[in-house]
Amino acid sequence: MEPMILFAEKKDKEDVQQLLWEVGLGISGDIEDHVLLRVEGKVGAVGKLFQTSPNRFHLEVLGVRNDQRRTGLGGFLLSALTSWPWNYCRSIISSARGPYEVTTVPMHDTGLFYKKHGFEVCGFSQLSSQYVEQCDACSDRENCQPVPMIFRFPGYKRQREVVTMPQFRILGSGAGTGVPSFFCSCPACQEARENPEYTRTRSGAAVLTNNTMVLIDASPDLRSQLVKNNITKIDSVFLSHWHYDHFSGLGELEYYVKLDRIEKLPLYLPPSAVAQFESAFPNLLDIFNIIPWQFGQRYQFGEVYLTPLVANHSIETAGLLIESNEKRLAYFTDTSGLPEETEKLVSGADWLICDATFYGENWYPHSHMSVEQAIELGRQVKAKETILTHLSMHYSQAVTTEELKSEVSRYPNVLVAHDGMVIEI
Repeated sequence: MEPMILFAEKKDKEDVQQLLWEVGLGISGDIEDHVLLRVEGKVGAVGKLFQTSPNRFHLEVLGVRNDQRRTGLGGFLLSALTSWPWNYCRSIISSARGPYEVTTVPMHDTGLFYKKHGFEVCGFSQLSSQYVEQCDACSDRENCQPVPMIFRFPGYKRQREVVTMPQFRILGSGAGTGVPSFFCSCPACQEARENPEYTRTRSGAAVLTNNTMVLIDASPDLRSQLVKNNITKIDSVFLSHWHYDHFSGLGELEYYVKLDRIEKLPLYLPPSAVAQFESAFPNLLDIFNIIPWQFGQRYQFGEVYLTPLVANHSIETAGLLIESNEKRLAYFTDTSGLPEETEKLVSGADWLICDATFYGENWYPHSHMSVEQAIELGRQVKAKETILTHLSMHYSQAVTTEELKSEVSRYPNVLVAHDGMVIEI
């Protein structure tokens, strides 16, 4: 049975007293302020945190039952308390979360245990005065030899990338299989294996301004995409539709929120996908603030506006019209042509970045486009530049990137997207 961490209740007082007595400690304040680690229904370890300032906590109590020592329970509980102190502290004086510290004063012979879990020795001057006074007044100080220690939140805050003008960045330019696919040895996959420059991760993008980063879709490759593009901060997530290759990376953001952002991340979803999200990711309900987007509504992010527009796909799907003060970019990764009203709204865009899933025969003409159809759509909406994305490269005919770029070069103002492509808007 998995260990469970929960706050103590009045009925637990006798068990807690017994455990703490075994290790030479006692209950500190109200029993309900203590946190218990239960294993198979029994109290295996006890801890208590106290918030001394908005971003400082003090670990007043940590004890492990004698017969559970050297089982890892103490470290398990300590790691939980130092990773999410707001979750395990009753004495909250500020819920504003940011970089934090946890102090404690163990006896000298337990200092090594705390060092193994990220604590370092500090001076008494770094403790809240009430704990300094307790140590000064302790009649057994000479024997216990208290050692003040401090844990500093380990995830240092990386600085947001500075951009001088708004950017649209293609994080992933591939379709659902990615390139190379582990099961495929077609010419496109072989080309990507031999030259990683031609790798295509699953579809996704980012809009960056000088103070905002909006993630568009969360592919299964999200972690590697963010690392490769040196993206360290995300302010909102905008999902175009609820298909696996566009939403399955959401779980990658759980620890970003818990350990760095420390507040819910706005997640804009298709209205029809809200129930599906709740069913698929019940453990992420405390990570995201769910906002059903609405077709035709302009959403402002810094100096850029995003407007979801109707696409022609198998389920409710949006393409995005992204506008800065001077430029307009239309991003439609999954669509079969465009509805008439959407065509009017994106007409004359500086860039149309659109679905070109198929090379050759289009197996799903009601949901996707071929390279040829995507180029024709660019002409139809009078886009100044058309960029082909969501490229399968495998079907219906395999085509290498070099071959595709050569073919596309015959068309004016048409480009093949690649992972990491940057467009200044």
